Amino acid sequence: MRPGGFLGVVLFLVLAGTRCDWTLICSGQAARPSQARLSSKGSLHALVVFARFQDEDQDNRTLPDFAASIFDPQRPGSLTHFYLEMSRGQFRLDGEVTPHWYGSRRPGAANADSTGLTGDFGLFSREILAVVDADTDLGQYDNDGPDGIPNSGDDGYVDFLFLNTLSIPRNFIVADATGVAKLGLGEDYVSKDSRPTGGFVRVRADSHPRGQGGTLQRAHTFAVAVGSMAHEFGHALGLPDLYDLDYSQQSGFPDPEKDSAGVGTGA
Repeated sequence: MRPGGFLGVVLFLVLAGTRCDWTLICSGQAARPSQARLSSKGSLHALVVFARFQDEDQDNRTLPDFAASIFDPQRPGSLTHFYLEMSRGQFRLDGEVTPHWYGSRRPGAANADSTGLTGDFGLFSREILAVVDADTDLGQYDNDGPDGIPNSGDDGYVDFLFLNTLSIPRNFIVADATGVAKLGLGEDYVSKDSRPTGGFVRVRADSHPRGQGGTLQRAHTFAVAVGSMAHEFGHALGLPDLYDLDYSQQSGFPDPEKDSAGVGTGA
């Protein structure tokens, strides 16, 4: 298999290769030709943030049990295990999860567009990033330099950030979309965490020439979290949507292991 060739099937298999009771509706697109794609070789250490809207449970900040398994390389179906398997060991995606839920001061509907056009999910992303920034050293997630030490000889940007939500209201992203391969950042998010060479650690804007800084997706169960994260991350690697929509079947019943079974309908 040619270098990076494994990625041509990632977006299809993450949905069609597993039986599930959920539908991912993705609003994302592959990286534009003028925008660098993340490398599909080597390794990447990401930060995962779980966030909720004001009208969801704000009292219990304990993360779901499955959060600890997202990057467990020994658990089949984890994000790390998936990319290691698909790349035949050429690419490792691992990371850390923030220790608790973060809450927005606004209900989900406040960021939704009543006309069905794109919602203001970027405002939500910036609000959550600011809260995370207050108790997290984002410099610890900038580690793409040659010395292997975070925030030391690195590019000044968080390597990648997954923003996971408990729910996605209609029109929050666009129509019924439950995930998108960007954070809605028109400009870099500038943290309060200093760099040794001056300035502050940032999160890349959606149109950054080195690629978007993260993705946003619903993540209320393990299957939905990992499936959506793997799919949206694939866009950051330059992949288009590859799932089938036509319900073609080889058997008498929809079977994602044998046919498309309508996976991705509505995307």
